[in-house]
Amino acid sequence: MKFIFTSLTIILYFLTVHADKALSFDKSGDRTAFVSGKVVDERGFPVPYAKVIIRDSETQTDVAGKFNIMNVESPYDLTVAVRTNSTAVIYKNLSISNPEIVFFGDPVEDYFNIVRAKVNFPKLTDGKSGILKFISQEVSYSDETDVAEGDSTSFLKISWPMFQNRISGQLVLIVRNKSGFQTIKFTDISVVKSSLNQEYNITSKPGKKLSSANVSVYFPESSFDSKGLSLSANLFNYDKGSGIMFYENEGNESQLKITVPDKLPVSFKIRITGYADRKNGSGFVNYTFVSPGSVTKIDSEQPPEIMTPTDNSLAVDGRTRFSYTSGSGTGIYVLQFRSNDPPMNFYVVTNERETNLEYLSRKEFKSGSVKFNWSVRKYTTYFTTDEFVKPLIFKNDMGYKAVMYSSAKNFKTGYY
Repeated sequence: MKFIFTSLTIILYFLTVHADKALSFDKSGDRTAFVSGKVVDERGFPVPYAKVIIRDSETQTDVAGKFNIMNVESPYDLTVAVRTNSTAVIYKNLSISNPEIVFFGDPVEDYFNIVRAKVNFPKLTDGKSGILKFISQEVSYSDETDVAEGDSTSFLKISWPMFQNRISGQLVLIVRNKSGFQTIKFTDISVVKSSLNQEYNITSKPGKKLSSANVSVYFPESSFDSKGLSLSANLFNYDKGSGIMFYENEGNESQLKITVPDKLPVSFKIRITGYADRKNGSGFVNYTFVSPGSVTKIDSEQPPEIMTPTDNSLAVDGRTRFSYTSGSGTGIYVLQFRSNDPPMNFYVVTNERETNLEYLSRKEFKSGSVKFNWSVRKYTTYFTTDEFVKPLIFKNDMGYKAVMYSSAKNFKTGYY
């Protein structure tokens, strides 16, 4: 088993250093393209130093996650691999020349800057509470902190891509009481990566006055074992990580009336996120956008179900067909294959109802038994993998989206 483990730990090395010609796709296309793309994680942060492979051509993303590959016949399959977190993502049947490739899996902390910011603000009194967050038009992520009556200091963890020495944005403090939202303050700041701990002050001048409205949400779902929802403001001209959460709850209520700001001094929509889960691990998350004062319903989604191979199958290899039901709507499928011993993650992105994982035909898997856990997610609404990787025109996508996820099953390579 020690030999097997040692051999398998170098699989991601081969993926990130050598394109496997034996497993390349023999597809001919009508045209030759110059593929100039970008690799980002699920938050939208660029992924630097990732290996990108298209057939026999390979390159590495730069510090901003960008890559170029010449003379690509279309359609093409693309593999992105990162040794740091032992993950490879395989995209099937692409033809777009400027893809923004989503690299699934846990983000690598070495690839972004992190600062812990201390924020001072006027003491909250008279039953007031608040929401504190950093927002930016640039790619970033910030904690959102609830502050309570009597508070005058809080801390935020702010992160942004590693290739930028600093990032500009605004601290936002929204104050409310039992009667609704009261004021909002914006403070322009610049966060620098050279200092881990930084301190900022929000002025004592009065903020802009807010009024409140209600959003009525109907969530009749009863076929799942648990459900919940949240409401947040997505800001039109800011990065998607700048949404501000107003409400979050898990429960069995079928109808809720939730207080939100009626107006903000920036363009925004209320994003309603609903989720439901079954005890077997399947479920869905979906979101839609409304205006304050709206009445809306959260639609139920049907997750895909795994068909083949059966649970705990043996001798699975690169020829094995992984198939699943379609689930709700129109979308693309993301299959995840995870091994804990040794640690490996493979993802396959496809618009087909079945696929295979060619890398399981490598001799390292044939020489021993490795246990994998696998599941499938469906992302709507997309008709092709090209649509999934097409760069956004605007910073925020304000259309309806849903992710459905199946329960997981296991299999082993080899016969024992």
